[in-house]
Amino acid sequence: MDVVTAYLYGSLDSDIYIRVPKGLKVPEAHYLCRRDMFSIKLQRSFTNSNNQDPFFFRRNSIEVILSNGVPKLGNANREQLLHLFDRFSFLTSQPDVKKRIADAVNDKQEAVAVTTAIQEEIFQEMGVDPRFGLACLGKVNLAYENDLDLLIQFYVFVAKEETACEEAELGPENFAERTEMQQKLQEQQLEMLKYMRNFHLDDQSAILEKVSQQMENANFDLEASVLSVEQIQDIVRRRVSPVFQPR
Repeated sequence: MDVVTAYLYGSLDSDIYIRVPKGLKVPEAHYLCRRDMFSIKLQRSFTNSNNQDPFFFRRNSIEVILSNGVPKLGNANREQLLHLFDRFSFLTSQPDVKKRIADAVNDKQEAVAVTTAIQEEIFQEMGVDPRFGLACLGKVNLAYENDLDLLIQFYVFVAKEETACEEAELGPENFAERTEMQQKLQEQQLEMLKYMRNFHLDDQSAILEKVSQQMENANFDLEASVLSVEQIQDIVRRRVSPVFQPR
């Protein structure tokens, strides 16, 4: 069987994808991704009008796409992501940007729409298509699942965006009051966890189960995530446990 001839002149019912050949430039909008994350989808018009060269195809007869059709980020772009995180953190800490988000909220706009626009502006500064950049940003936790340091930076970035939105929606005074309350709550949670470590692992599981039930009953209000020393001791007493001895 002449495989080459069969390929060139046969009837093809499926799409064909190949690696990006050397020398073929990837569109600028996709520079955020590694070259090996792309493939080329060949269209059905392989020959030119004169049929002189069966290997000839027009430039517009190819479509550069991401492998598996899913936008991914590679390790080569780690510095770009870190730049995005740092730049966003800096901008959202500036008074004029805070005012921009607050003004949008006062105009009945969503705060997250403004923070997203800020991210798009940063992508534009980097020479990256904003729509593509945001799509890639949504895949960071998958593309960098083994990079703990970058994932920490990513979640800090996400937290910064949530904080910026909350501050604009609550106003400076209410936001400061809520922040103080959350700090106190975190301190109480930490003390509770430290105290829990004095007990048997089975007892700790029972305590956490109680916390989960309490939060569910309180519609997941954060204040319900803390148990007092007396409540913890009562939970342990009620259990049929081989050990009830604080260390």
